[in-house]
Amino acid sequence: MKRFFVTLFSTLLLVGLGQSPLTAQNAVVVASPSPSDHNREGLWFNIGVGYGTSGCGPCTERDGGLSGGLSAGTTLSDNVLIGGGLTGWRKSSGAVTVAAGLLTPLVRVYPSGTEGFFLTGGVGVGWIDFTLSNQLNRSPTRSRAWQWAHGSANQVGYAGLAGLGYDFRVGNNASLTPFLNGFYINGDENLASINVVQFGVGATVH
Repeated sequence: MKRFFVTLFSTLLLVGLGQSPLTAQNAVVVASPSPSDHNREGLWFNIGVGYGTSGCGPCTERDGGLSGGLSAGTTLSDNVLIGGGLTGWRKSSGAVTVAAGLLTPLVRVYPSGTEGFFLTGGVGVGWIDFTLSNQLNRSPTRSRAWQWAHGSANQVGYAGLAGLGYDFRVGNNASLTPFLNGFYINGDENLASINVVQFGVGATVH
């Protein structure tokens, strides 16, 4: 009799809590995904804009200008993303315009698969372009030395990029991504090598 009342009391308690006596011991709580979850899968895309400062070998001070980039790729795991990126910087002052850009394969590494902090980097090809706006003679038949003497020159060389950032989730598949990058483009006897430090905010879709 005592065992009967104990069983009855337990059954009524479980029913009052909204659980079935047959499934109470096997109940599983499933958490719904939230914007703070940092799951990463499939294809990803990022676009960012910001500000950058450039320096070069013979330069006595750094110049600031608009900077930004595009990148996209695929996800290997929650910790590693691979892809490619296009990054650029541009400065106009009076009649002079200097622009630099690079195209590189990229790797994004998240030390923690459940957090938004990442490191990124890649090595590829870059270009530097120098133009005086009052000189329009940039015929491809002109020599490099002539272009330099008459107001324009360009250089293509190897380049590298390294940086870091953080994905602040604003949705299940979207993040706001502040970033800080540095990149270097090799020059030659006509145009000095250039280095750029850029920072800004991007949007990332995972």
